[in-house]
Amino acid sequence: MSTPFVVAVPSKGRLQENAESFFARAGLSLSKAGGARDYRGTIAGVDNVEIAYLSASEIAANLARGAVHLGVTGEDLVRESIPDPDKRVLMIEGLGFGYANVVVAVPQAGSTSAPWPISTTSRAASASSTITACGLRPSTST
Repeated sequence: MSTPFVVAVPSKGRLQENAESFFARAGLSLSKAGGARDYRGTIAGVDNVEIAYLSASEIAANLARGAVHLGVTGEDLVRESIPDPDKRVLMIEGLGFGYANVVVAVPQAGSTSAPWPISTTSRAASASSTITACGLRPSTST
């Protein structure tokens, strides 16, 4: 079995509800096998994808480490926690909810932290015209 594609979404409150609604509008139903207090989940009918329910700041930190492949978090947190974010992160699309600019974040294609080729065109990204996408860019330093 290959390593799962990890999608990080906020773990509680209105941001979690809005993120789940966003994915639902794209035809992707998030579920937690262990119930509401579980911090891991799946997307119904989609194999090898794991949902990680984390705090918004943990999502940004995990993107920086390459521990998640796509994350819904505040752009402000991405910019505060990832050095040179404009070189390492691709903002996909603003989602239009939350008090900060909330974004979907994915590692950039070719990034050492991206085990899969990444495309900014996806079912989730095309679900709403108010989405902002974000992904880690490949390092240019040696």
